[in-house]
Amino acid sequence: MNLGNLRNLYFLNLNTNRFGSNKPDDLSFIGSLANCTNLRKLILSENQFGGVLPGSIANLSSKLEELWLGRNKISGSIPQEIGNLNNLYFLEIVENMISGSIPESIGKLSKLQQLRIEVNNISGKIPPSIGNITGLSLVNVAENMLEGSIPAELGNCTNLQALNLRINRLTGLIPEQVIGISSLSVAFFLDLNEFTGPIPSQVGNLKNLGALSISGNKLTGELPSALGDCQVLEYLDLHGNFLDGAIPSSLDQLKGIQQLDLSQNNLSGQIPEFLGKLPLMGLNLSHNMFEGEVPKVGVFNNITAFSVVGKNMKLCGGIQPLHLPACPIKFSKKDKRPFPDKMILLFIILPIVLLGRTWNAEMLFAEVKLSVRSQILYKRSNACLLHPELS
Repeated sequence: MNLGNLRNLYFLNLNTNRFGSNKPDDLSFIGSLANCTNLRKLILSENQFGGVLPGSIANLSSKLEELWLGRNKISGSIPQEIGNLNNLYFLEIVENMISGSIPESIGKLSKLQQLRIEVNNISGKIPPSIGNITGLSLVNVAENMLEGSIPAELGNCTNLQALNLRINRLTGLIPEQVIGISSLSVAFFLDLNEFTGPIPSQVGNLKNLGALSISGNKLTGELPSALGDCQVLEYLDLHGNFLDGAIPSSLDQLKGIQQLDLSQNNLSGQIPEFLGKLPLMGLNLSHNMFEGEVPKVGVFNNITAFSVVGKNMKLCGGIQPLHLPACPIKFSKKDKRPFPDKMILLFIILPIVLLGRTWNAEMLFAEVKLSVRSQILYKRSNACLLHPELS
């Protein structure tokens, strides 16, 4: 059957079958679909189509809105001709063996709303032309071999709700223009790349974001206090970086946070009490340099819900299953001793002084007595000499 004879074909759905045999010419029939000038949706996902994506894809109907090619065995690169499908708003080529780079012509798809090309072997850089597609709401290029920096032009996509760049080889600083896209509301994943530098303060623009992960990179500097402005966050993962400093007090504003992972960094200071008041179901602070007392309230009362193992050698207290040493007793200003140090010193010195004074008085009294007695004896002796009759 020649599908090209179905000139009024509007919707072709071959999803989840066993079409194709992983041969180079499996997708050659796409050329015949050029006659189907009313075709709006072409769904070929979850089959066994092999071979390369032919350049004849550019001849598909200019009315084509959705192209689904995911979970097949398609190889080769994305053809430059894909940019001719200027009415396309959904492009999905996930879990194939696509290689090569993302073509610059992708920027011609001005109506594209969702771009999904994750789990392939795509390399090269993200083309700056992607910033021309301002209507994008979802971009997922995860689990490829993309390299270079994130183009700042991606920040022009001010309708983005989800951005997933995880598990690539991306480098450089996280662009302020991208981490500050305030429309992001579902997810922003940059984990397992090679990003460096600090987390930009523009992260505070993500006031409606539900999940943020920048773990497994080479980020440095302190946690920005602006993270506290992301009050809708339910999931925050920053583990496996080189972040330092204390946990900022602004994080007490994360009233919806359920999972927080700050492990494997160089964070220090005390573990804030307010973390125990947040609705956390999971908290990982392990392999940092925290010190002081571990709180006992909230998530800290469930040994299976939090972890502080590793380099946190100066921690103390906490619940018994942690087996941490007891914290030293601290005396506050209100907890005064019964006798101040000065009083104790007075109690020690005064008896000595008084004893000294008593001994001196006794000696003086004895000397006076001896002097008086001597004078009496002296007078008596003189009287006997002058008046013998008295003796």
